[in-house]
Amino acid sequence: MKLLSNVLYSLVIVLGSGLFMPDVARAGVLQAVVVKLAVDGVFGTPVREEVFGATSSDIKDGILAQIGAFPTLGFRAVSSASQFGSVGLSGAVFPRGIGVQSSVFVASDEFTNVTGAPQRATANFVIDGGSLFIEAGRDVQASYFLHLTAWNLGNVPIRTERSRFPPLVRPSLIATGEFITSGVLEADASGNLSFTPNQFLPGRDIGAVFDPLGGRVEIPLSLQSLELGILAPGDRLFLDYELELTADVQGRSEGAFVRFSDPFNLSGSPALPTIVLQPLELPSNTVPEPSTFALIVASALVPLGLGLRRRIRADMRPRTSNERRHHD
Repeated sequence: MKLLSNVLYSLVIVLGSGLFMPDVARAGVLQAVVVKLAVDGVFGTPVREEVFGATSSDIKDGILAQIGAFPTLGFRAVSSASQFGSVGLSGAVFPRGIGVQSSVFVASDEFTNVTGAPQRATANFVIDGGSLFIEAGRDVQASYFLHLTAWNLGNVPIRTERSRFPPLVRPSLIATGEFITSGVLEADASGNLSFTPNQFLPGRDIGAVFDPLGGRVEIPLSLQSLELGILAPGDRLFLDYELELTADVQGRSEGAFVRFSDPFNLSGSPALPTIVLQPLELPSNTVPEPSTFALIVASALVPLGLGLRRRIRADMRPRTSNERRHHD
């Protein structure tokens, strides 16, 4: 599969190099969404939208990029991000030699250790879930790639110029924490389906479930965590989130489909994680100080709220006659 191999080769080069440009103090929050069309493995001009703010509260509007129309044109790619940091992507394609790619990039350096003491930092975040689907195809692939990275910039001042926050430019430092997960759903030349998680890069298992009879991979809602090491007083974190979905048909297919959340109804969790700080001298069996406890509780409210929202929705649906008799 020429399209996917080119994409993954680029990712390996980016991730393997580690260093990009001399480090600068960055500013605020950047969100960017990109969609691309590939013909015979060659990408055309991407469609890109972005929004930038010195702080997250300065981002007032969501952004959306899309190309194509499905099934009218045989392909479609959509990528979006809300003003609250939640993201959604989708892609669909069926003509031979056509591929689509949807991606989103979110970065921030807002978080600083202001406690006045060294702290152990942990990032907690929610993967909203999604799916890959191939309908009766040969030489077809659908894939996802998610990458969250954190760098400790040290005790540096914030800068508010957009020019100092270019896309895809990371600090020239070793990452303090990195979360990678990927998966490839493939139909080979004979139509045999397979799913390979973390095929090209070592990554986390996020519980993706493969249904070979239905040609589908379901990515469940999950809470993930990432250890970020020690933050000295005044240290600032740079957080970088990337998600990419690809659908590629080189043979024949009734369709290849990829989805993460809902790009037209962004009601999920923010892409960037909640940061929890814990004092270094705090033993594991000791009750946290109130400030630390508040941070921990705040991070726990995200998955709790998601579960409560789903429970409320379930309770609001009309009951069947059997359910009413059982309830009564």
